[in-house]
Amino acid sequence: MVLLPHFEDGKRIPEVGETCQIRYHAEAIEGQVGDKNVQEATANVVDQMECERG
Repeated sequence: MVLLPHFEDGKRIPEVGETCQIRYHAEAIEGQVGDKNVQEATANVVDQMECERG
C-alpha cells in the first residue's frame, strides 16, 4: 500500500509516538498525484483519523 499524506491548514498533524485509528474508503482517482499524472488508479481516501498518545 502506498500512502500519500495530505494535511490541510487547520488540521492537526499526528505527533511521533501517537497511535491513530483511520477510517477510509477506496475510490477511483485521476489527475495529479504528487509529481505524477495519473490516468486512473484506486486510492484509499481517509474519512476520519483519531490519534492518541500510546
